[in-house]
Amino acid sequence: MSSRVSGYHGRYLRIDLTTGSSAPVELEEGLLRRFLGGSGLGVCLLLGEGAAEADPLSEGATIAFVFSPLVGSPLTTSAKFAVVSKSPLTERINDSLASSGFALAGKKTGHDAIVLTGKASRRSIQNRRSASCPAYTSFSRATRRLARRCADSLARSSLAVS
Repeated sequence: MSSRVSGYHGRYLRIDLTTGSSAPVELEEGLLRRFLGGSGLGVCLLLGEGAAEADPLSEGATIAFVFSPLVGSPLTTSAKFAVVSKSPLTERINDSLASSGFALAGKKTGHDAIVLTGKASRRSIQNRRSASCPAYTSFSRATRRLARRCADSLARSSLAVS
């Protein structure tokens, strides 16, 4: 993208859970101008991924976390994001809006959205560099212990993330 649209980074992070790979995908300036913010941009991204045709519970299903262009601005209640996916109940593309620190953290990754596709072979936790470590089967463990094990596992890994 040659000239950045104000409030946007001009790309989203596409994470393929089947392969464990991730890559930034450039967004055209015209697209960002046509679909302002979370819900509209999220639906556009899902349609581009083929979500309309995919079974919502299959590996072809896609879910998008899309951040408002106002995230990080001094405006009150600007930390908004939309979660957009195809509903297994209605088979329609739906969105849910929320406001939290997740929107700020997501926008700080340098992306306007995070799009998940595919199916992970096991439960895993992604870190901000898109490296992953297994989520241990016992979810009743203390959160700090799980976070420490994950951090230790990622520190020992030789993953190269671009």
